[in-house]
Amino acid sequence: MDTYAALTRRVEHLEFGKVAQAMDIIKLKQRGRMIAEMDQDDVVVLEDDKEEDREVTDAIKDVKEAKVDESDQEQGRQAESQAK
Repeated sequence: MDTYAALTRRVEHLEFGKVAQAMDIIKLKQRGRMIAEMDQDDVVVLEDDKEEDREVTDAIKDVKEAKVDESDQEQGRQAESQAK
């Protein structure tokens, strides 16, 4: 009798797993359709991460250039004070 109950529970568990897996497949198919529709739509434009990366690198370059300019000015001041 215990064997029968154990097997019954195992079958029920497998059936629930099968249903859950089917639901996951359905959700993934829906996502795929949504992405395909967005790709076909001319109005939808996805933002490019590369654009943000370019902005960050440009900002870093600006900061480095500003630091170089400041150090050049300090060296110029030191040279002037030493020349006096």
